[in-house]
Amino acid sequence: MLPLLFAAAGINAVVGFVAFETTRSEVREVAATRAGALAAAIAKTVDRSALVPQLVAQDAQVLALLHTTPLASDAQTVSRRLAQTAAETGTEVLYVLDRNGMTLASSNWDQPQSFVGRNFSFRPYFQNAAAGRPDHYMALGTTSMRLGYYLSHPVNIDGQFSGAVVAKLGVDMLERDWGVAPDIMLVVDEAGVVLLTNRPTWRFRTIHPLTEAQRDAIRVSQRYPSQELTPLPIQFSKDTATLNGGADVGDYLVSSIPLPQSHSQIYVLATAEPVWAHTVNAMVLSVGLLTLIAASYIFLEKRRESVRRHVEREARMRDILEQRVDERTADLQLANRRLRDAQGDLIQAAKLAALGQMSASLAHELNQPVAAIRGFAENGLILVERGRLPEASTNLREVVAMSERIGVITRHLKAFARRAPPDIGQVPLRPAVCHCLALMAGRMKELSVNVTVDVADELIVTAEEVRIEQVIVNLLQNACDAVSDAERREILIDADSSGAWIEMRVRDSGPGIALEILPRLFDSFFTTKSAGLGLGLSISRDIIREFGGRIEAMNATKGGSLFVIRLPAAA
Repeated sequence: MLPLLFAAAGINAVVGFVAFETTRSEVREVAATRAGALAAAIAKTVDRSALVPQLVAQDAQVLALLHTTPLASDAQTVSRRLAQTAAETGTEVLYVLDRNGMTLASSNWDQPQSFVGRNFSFRPYFQNAAAGRPDHYMALGTTSMRLGYYLSHPVNIDGQFSGAVVAKLGVDMLERDWGVAPDIMLVVDEAGVVLLTNRPTWRFRTIHPLTEAQRDAIRVSQRYPSQELTPLPIQFSKDTATLNGGADVGDYLVSSIPLPQSHSQIYVLATAEPVWAHTVNAMVLSVGLLTLIAASYIFLEKRRESVRRHVEREARMRDILEQRVDERTADLQLANRRLRDAQGDLIQAAKLAALGQMSASLAHELNQPVAAIRGFAENGLILVERGRLPEASTNLREVVAMSERIGVITRHLKAFARRAPPDIGQVPLRPAVCHCLALMAGRMKELSVNVTVDVADELIVTAEEVRIEQVIVNLLQNACDAVSDAERREILIDADSSGAWIEMRVRDSGPGIALEILPRLFDSFFTTKSAGLGLGLSISRDIIREFGGRIEAMNATKGGSLFVIRLPAAA
């Protein structure tokens, strides 16, 4: 009998251990999913305005304000423009600091809590910008006393730090959706101060006592003015935590992930009560089952006549166990469905962020056919006034073709969202070049540019017609810009075949490409033009790569710039 008791105790311990570990793993997995969803929600809010400081830092009026002695009228003009940009992008406050951290212009310039005239050199986001590093920073506003997410970007003029552009985003609105969550959710800075939470009394308290060095750093940066920063009654141990006071006293399982692009950490504390409750239930069920088996054995040994009653009772217990197993299976299926829904939300958030980043590229690609439509329409009006109807009809057909081209470009955006394969086929190179020259004819005539084309009719590349024409038009536009101030305005387009590859070259008679900018020529948002976005060559490189080719830029041996495109020859 004693060995049987030891065996039963061992089995019960194993059942309890398996139940404990299984439930613990499930609770931690749900907590990790919630932490990821919270991080994605905050990242989505930040991503909507991530490029705003960088783009404002390149604005001509902002550069002029920081480059010269600032005038009140200039500062007010920039402030009005910042207010318009902040309203369009959903930014709470957008402001410009000089090299000493003094606010010269701000989107809230006409409000009682205006930032204009205030010095923020004590803020780490300014100090990092002064060191040439864009920064993400969360802190209480010293003026508004509202929690904000700050994005800063340095402004360099002639290679020297001249100031910074800062965007403040209001993130306290995220807490409104946390109240229904059963777990404790925290966003904690690098020092351990709670910034966002679904427990309002925990805000601006710490998850561990602060050192004197940490308090001095917070005091100097004025990150949390007028906050006592007292520690919470909480103790962390690896992946668990214990609350020793308040309404949430008890043990918790901890899941944490870093908040992207910041020094903060997201914590989700899931109560451990379900783990212990499930473990106890499993062990009680195990004891009951073992007791039933032992009792059955005893009854079978003592009284054979009780076999029928024992079988009936065992059948009833089996039904109860099966029902409990079915209920547990249903609970697990529901939990799995919720996990899949949460994963789908994360994927959708990532897709929306990617589509938001494509908006600047789409605007740049549509600019070419829209400009061509305007040129053909203006010429058509002149031809109609002069009674040259056949030629005007030709211009109208070109307008229709450009409209169809815009439709094709927008369909490319939909294809990207569906991750559909591109429509790559055989494209004759010479007709594509001629079509692009027709689009550029107006500007080339205005600049008196002499164009030479040496492309054979039999050269056919593997590409997509609309997008290869976009690349050619972009290179022709850059070539026209390069020769606009030159005495000799010439552009040469030639191509030849080397077996499996076709190489096309676009040369101009301009001043060439400066050696210091040549390595960055194809980088996104890099441009030497005052009105450019710096996306044309970057998009062109991505298009050529998708066709299986490559594009290179260099200075021609006889002067001017040279762009070389290598594409696979069609079969």
